[in-house]
Amino acid sequence: MESLVLDKEKHIYTYDGVVVPGVTDVLQSVGIVDYSGVDAEILAAAGDLGTNSHRACELSDKKTLDTDSLDRALIPYLNAWQAFLKEYGIKIEKKFIEKSFYSKHYGFAGTLDRAISYRELLIDIKSSAVLYKAIGPQLGGYKVLYEENTGLKIRHRWGVLLKPDSSYKVEEYKDSLDEQVFLSSLQVHKWKLKNGRRTKRR
Repeated sequence: MESLVLDKEKHIYTYDGVVVPGVTDVLQSVGIVDYSGVDAEILAAAGDLGTNSHRACELSDKKTLDTDSLDRALIPYLNAWQAFLKEYGIKIEKKFIEKSFYSKHYGFAGTLDRAISYRELLIDIKSSAVLYKAIGPQLGGYKVLYEENTGLKIRHRWGVLLKPDSSYKVEEYKDSLDEQVFLSSLQVHKWKLKNGRRTKRR
């Protein structure tokens, strides 16, 4: 039986036992997402915050969060997420919480944060300093995965930035090229894997 497995610690996807690229891997490979200039300790701390705040929001949406054991530092981010859901009238669909998909057509995988099918909406949750442009192609990749696997359409792609003061910011990514940018990046990524990441000058 065909299956997709995500090693959450290493963030590696395998499909039928074969390693396949993830959406973020692809965008990092071609330099659209680039953390090379960020201090390693700062990057690690930001990664931990992102992972932990995502997890808190996930458990909250699944109604399984133990608020008494929640790290107090995460409460503002959870408050921001809950405020966003309330103010935008978003009803979470449990089957699309942190849902992983694999594209048989293109050969890549990814885990979308939230899909709201009745709103034809994808949401990517961030706890970074800002919402950056690369979220557009990232959501473009998730759109490909979602539409291929569900047969449903996505018309809106939002980034939701959760802030440490319990506020939030929403940005819609409307660039029609985002999906093609991702797919083009995927082809470059595959080419690099096949031919080596460096070529010698003649």
